[in-house]
Amino acid sequence: MKIRDFKQVILAFFVVVILSLSYLFFLYMYKLSTTKNYNEDDLVISTKTINNIEINDSLPLSDKMAKSLDITDIHDGIEGYIEFSIKNKADSPVNYEIYAIKNEIEDGIDERFVKIYLTDSEGKPVGTYDKSYAPTFYSLRFLNDLPAGRSIYKGTLDDHDTDKFILRTWVSDGYPYRTKEKKFSFSLDVRPV
Repeated sequence: MKIRDFKQVILAFFVVVILSLSYLFFLYMYKLSTTKNYNEDDLVISTKTINNIEINDSLPLSDKMAKSLDITDIHDGIEGYIEFSIKNKADSPVNYEIYAIKNEIEDGIDERFVKIYLTDSEGKPVGTYDKSYAPTFYSLRFLNDLPAGRSIYKGTLDDHDTDKFILRTWVSDGYPYRTKEKKFSFSLDVRPV
């Protein structure tokens, strides 16, 4: 191969690379311009109590018993029940994610024994939650951008609509008995995705 032919091949290669990169750049810019960006303020989470959930290990519960808890049990001293709603204030539908951020507690309950169960306001399981299974906090999917965050549920809200939920959290009845009380705490939040 002659040097002149080699230079032409190299030049052609660089032209193809530059054109390809330009195409990808413009494609990316087009997708950015057509994607609706939502403001964090478009989604509002409201609770009847607080959005910081704290449970202790004084009363481990079976899944069956914990899933049947209602607001009257809160007044009887059972922890880990929260009613909340998510409201979309935007003028278009919003995809959202409910997530939990574990609060650091020294010598707290192992998250493999903390159970989570999400239902709608009428007690029907939502998403991947079902009547026969309640995941542990440990098994919830990590959030890539929030190191302590775990995804609880993803959904879609129509414009100016509200979804109502009940989150039950408890210590599994498989938790080993301890003489010293331990706690587990997390904060509940929502974001557009």
